[in-house]
Amino acid sequence: MRRSSRLRKKKRVNYNEDSLWERAIGGARNLGRRLDTGPPERKAPPRPVFQKKKLFRPKIKPNSKPKVPKQLVRVKPQPRSAIERDEDVVEIIDLSAEDRVVRVQDRRKLVPIRKLVMSKPQMSSKRKQMLFMNPGDEKIMQAVYALSQGARLPSWANKFANHLTVKGGRLYWRDSDRGGVSEFPFATKGEKRTRVKACYFDPREPSTIEPITLKLREEYANITKRDVTNILRSLVTYQRNFRRRRPPDIKNRMFLYNPGMIAMDMFFPSVNDGWERYNCLTCMDTWSRYVGVYAISTKKYEDVIWAMKDFLSKFASLGHLPRRILSDKGTDMAGAVQAIEPYRTPRDGRKPMVLHSATGTPVLIVEGLNAQIQRRMQIFRTAGLIESPAQILHEIAEQINNEPRQARGGMTPLQLLALDQSGRDQINALYREREIPTHEVHGLSALELGPVVAHDAQRTRNQ
Repeated sequence: MRRSSRLRKKKRVNYNEDSLWERAIGGARNLGRRLDTGPPERKAPPRPVFQKKKLFRPKIKPNSKPKVPKQLVRVKPQPRSAIERDEDVVEIIDLSAEDRVVRVQDRRKLVPIRKLVMSKPQMSSKRKQMLFMNPGDEKIMQAVYALSQGARLPSWANKFANHLTVKGGRLYWRDSDRGGVSEFPFATKGEKRTRVKACYFDPREPSTIEPITLKLREEYANITKRDVTNILRSLVTYQRNFRRRRPPDIKNRMFLYNPGMIAMDMFFPSVNDGWERYNCLTCMDTWSRYVGVYAISTKKYEDVIWAMKDFLSKFASLGHLPRRILSDKGTDMAGAVQAIEPYRTPRDGRKPMVLHSATGTPVLIVEGLNAQIQRRMQIFRTAGLIESPAQILHEIAEQINNEPRQARGGMTPLQLLALDQSGRDQINALYREREIPTHEVHGLSALELGPVVAHDAQRTRNQ
């Protein structure tokens, strides 16, 4: 029989009865052989050989100092920058509550915590009592009548008989201090409201509660923080511009020790809010917060660089040399390279005089100032008083330059720039550490170790 080439390659297999029987018997014999032999002997793995490391023992000659190898020399740590040192103040989230308490207590032993409190005018205890009582218009007129007619003083004025006088039919508060005698008139309810509104709608005056209170206490005797709060909250403009936002979660802070680092940025008031189209350039000294704001109609290179040079010249006239410009990578900041070039010194060499943020991210310190300036501007736009930012930017910058800084001992930016090196060192030493952020939420009292915090446990039990 003819077979194909494919079948010819296959092995021939006999499937008759005898061959199948012999195949089955052979498989059984092989199985029995495997069962009788038992498992094969296994050899133990060889033991690892451990070699002892030779210890380094330097040879010491008599009357000679031993030489320390390079790998054992203690390297002196490199000084860290101000930003890296600020990161040490960041609270570690992974620690437990007990560990954080111990950490704060240990830190207090090393560096005493100083509260950053704005410098407030000194007041006598009697005046504080009078402000707590806060007499109204009727009580004030009763005291005026009693003092002018020689009658009996009203009950609220008995404790302050030595401090009350009448001049021209008006009640005055008299205080004697080291500088002499100071007198402050009592303001009526209408006068308080008129004066607070005048401060709020004046770009050269403060526009928030506490700065207005501190300013008016130097003019009148009976201005309280509650009076200013109630008057401002009754204004429609203040209500529409009132910020209802959660305070930002600040993880680290940038701290500088000397003036000269200039931060620059631009903001653009929205036409949808009713503003005329302007480009506003903000320039500031990051240490003292000295500010200059310029309203530019175009973004031309010549116009922007003129404004930059004007601010740098005014800053240099205060006695400090501009050292660097800090800005983002926007095309509107291209003129900063040419503006800062005249202030290059021999020690700068070929180093860049303009520093950009990493990856072109915004410079937060000047962005915060932009937000503050726009909040001040929005007051006059909401009230419908002006439409052009160029009308009030200069006055707003002047007010910021003369406003006391809470984080610099209550000194204004112009006063800070007038300090010498020893004065700047003292300010930096006193207002450097901020372990416990006492003013993160403005208006709330500081929460320190020890005081008991009230909660809603009593209300829960009553329910």
